[in-house]
Amino acid sequence: MMSRLMLCVISMMGMACCGPERVHDREAASLEPYVQQIDGTAITYEMVPVPGGDGVESFWIGRTEIPWEFYDVYRLKSDAKTAQPNQQADAVTRPSKPYISMDRGYGRDGYPLISVSSNGAETFCKWLSHKTGHVYTLPTVAQFRHACRLAGLDDCELDEHAWHAGNSEGKTRPIASLKADGLGLHDMLGNASEWCIDPDGQPVTLGGAFNDDPSIVSTGLVVASDPAWNESDPQFPKGVWWLTDGGFVGFRIVRIPGRVDDSSNE
Repeated sequence: MMSRLMLCVISMMGMACCGPERVHDREAASLEPYVQQIDGTAITYEMVPVPGGDGVESFWIGRTEIPWEFYDVYRLKSDAKTAQPNQQADAVTRPSKPYISMDRGYGRDGYPLISVSSNGAETFCKWLSHKTGHVYTLPTVAQFRHACRLAGLDDCELDEHAWHAGNSEGKTRPIASLKADGLGLHDMLGNASEWCIDPDGQPVTLGGAFNDDPSIVSTGLVVASDPAWNESDPQFPKGVWWLTDGGFVGFRIVRIPGRVDDSSNE
């Protein structure tokens, strides 16, 4: 008969085999779509699972680009009157008031946020992480390209999935107004180009925009942040929140399972 000591050792070995990595693997393998509610508002945002592979672990990604009405909750603190107090989220710096209409008159509610700097995008992620307890970030280049590859966008009918200079009439179009890709995502190509983080930790944009020639709109298009996107900002030094001449840059967010923002409970 096996001794109690031996049973205890085997049990402990089993627990070790089911440590954080295994638990994380199980969670990643069973990712489901979900809707992120924004406390104190009627805003919701859909997150879609992306299976891992090719050195990229499983993650969730936003079904659409961040729309103006979502960013405005953060920018204007419009959740503060009705949401439960959250000191960490409330303490996150908010964007300054822009000098011009940063939506360029293209459209507001239901349209992709544009003219936002990488700082404005990353600080939004920090605010949302504090507010929800989940860690939200900008996609890495690897994550963005991996999602595009699984979605079938490396070789797709561009006009079915992307607003570009050939079909957009020179302006952003409502989010999710073209056909979804193979993962159920919208506008990974075209509409607003999207902030991502390159392997060196630097912000770049991917996917192309509504004002790009269709010949260059692709999953391989990577554009480095350019000072010219804020050249006409009258401030000195230049503002860090908005791109006065970059009315084509937006973003979406990702979340990796198992990461928790503990400050959300403070």
